[in-house]
Amino acid sequence: MKKWVMITTIGLLSLGVLSACGKEQNNKASEAEIQSSTLELTAHTEEKESIIQSKTATDYDSIYVQNGLVIAQTGDNSSYNWTVYDTSLNEKNSILNADMERNELAHSLKTEMDVILGKEVPIEDENEILSTYLDENGDLKGIRLGERTVDNPASLNTLTSGKYGIIPYRFSSRVTVDYLANDYREKGFYTAYGSMSGDINKNGYFTLLDQMNDSKTVNDTSVQIYDAKLKDSGDNRSGEKDIATKTIDTVKLDTATNINDKNRLFIRQYTSGLVDDPAIWTFYDLDSGTSYNYPSNIEIVKFVDYGIETPIGDGEFLGDIGEAENYIFEDLNEKVTPDDSTPSSIDFTPRKKGIISSDGTVIKEPFAFEIKKPNVNGIAPYKLEKEDKYGLINVNSGEIIKEPFAHTIQQYNDNGLSAMTESEDGKYSIIDEKGNILEETEYIYISQLTNDNLASYREEANESLGVLKVNE
Repeated sequence: MKKWVMITTIGLLSLGVLSACGKEQNNKASEAEIQSSTLELTAHTEEKESIIQSKTATDYDSIYVQNGLVIAQTGDNSSYNWTVYDTSLNEKNSILNADMERNELAHSLKTEMDVILGKEVPIEDENEILSTYLDENGDLKGIRLGERTVDNPASLNTLTSGKYGIIPYRFSSRVTVDYLANDYREKGFYTAYGSMSGDINKNGYFTLLDQMNDSKTVNDTSVQIYDAKLKDSGDNRSGEKDIATKTIDTVKLDTATNINDKNRLFIRQYTSGLVDDPAIWTFYDLDSGTSYNYPSNIEIVKFVDYGIETPIGDGEFLGDIGEAENYIFEDLNEKVTPDDSTPSSIDFTPRKKGIISSDGTVIKEPFAFEIKKPNVNGIAPYKLEKEDKYGLINVNSGEIIKEPFAHTIQQYNDNGLSAMTESEDGKYSIIDEKGNILEETEYIYISQLTNDNLASYREEANESLGVLKVNE
């Protein structure tokens, strides 16, 4: 486009010279005007250049992004087709007629790695391969968990092995975490009965719950933090807590959050065995070893991402606290009232959300109907009431960045990008952390963007999804 503009300009200049007939002054003025016009045209062209770097066709029913792979899925309950891309949307693989959908794929391989022989061998008993995973190249690999029986309902959410080559899977009511190497299970360690595992942060740490405590009567509970980088720790039967990077003893553990990229997490525990015993939230910083117990009226808000990027394993049950310096909370002392918008008397208006620091300092008293998970810079969409529009707030400072202005604002990624609509039936635009529109689109839907600047999109209502990538 720019080249065409410049060629056209040269033609105009030549024509101007030929028609000037010695009128040098007028010719110079004309030349200046044309140059100015050319600059304006070039600038206009640059402004219109799309920040959407690439995109796929809109052919997919579900989109997953995990560990450097984009898994685009189509199919029904009996057979699924996958197209696997890297995070630049270069196609790496296609898998046709998979037996089941991604979160329960099993028995799809005809061969497995024999550890003794060191080579692929035919699978004689389909029950010997209980599940599969995708390696970094997008190829299906198998993992042997033993024979599937009524008493051994072992299952593995099909996922990508990831940077550290570890996979959590559920064995009955127990979570096992396996290290993978050389295409077969190398090492594993086991959590206690009834536990859950969390997502791996960028530093390689992840959370394991020693024991779920529904009865609130068991005292010997703990939260364990493991380092996925330490592949030489423990052995195949190790379940000892000493192979954990840190074991945090708790009193009647209820739950915990994923450990975030700042190596911080929250733990919810009960302090006594009384029936009406209130639970308290405890903040813990792995790097400094510091902790803080919040008063029982403080409820820390956890977030679960439902968009293009779906947590693997059981991490979705733990939830995230975000990467901001402060956290979102509710005050349980706030009275709730019935929600008159529904006929049910058991529905109540949610408590307002506020902002609190890691040492319990209230940064902003509860004021908002909703505050979404903040990004690493503390930027989060918020709205004051249920039917209000969204504005932007900095959770790190409590400062309102922009008053309510949008019908929808997706959660921001750590690169400071989000997508929004100004009205209920409006098209989506890509915006920055101040709410400035970077690009308007013709899409009726854009999901929250991953930190790889990927998002799913939809061109028409009730149509399939595609994936797009945005330049920073």
